[in-house]
Amino acid sequence: MPLNGVRFYELDEMLRESLKKKVDHLDESQLENNTALVRKILQNGIKIYG
Repeated sequence: MPLNGVRFYELDEMLRESLKKKVDHLDESQLENNTALVRKILQNGIKIYG
């Protein structure tokens, strides 16, 4: 079931508060052909799958 509307923002807030970090939501299409972004995520990001 896709997250949208209020549920999306609830997840965003929950993650931000739990991790004490800024949260960016990306899907696979945003990573395709963007090796610079992938490299940056792998160096600095926290991967959460869901």
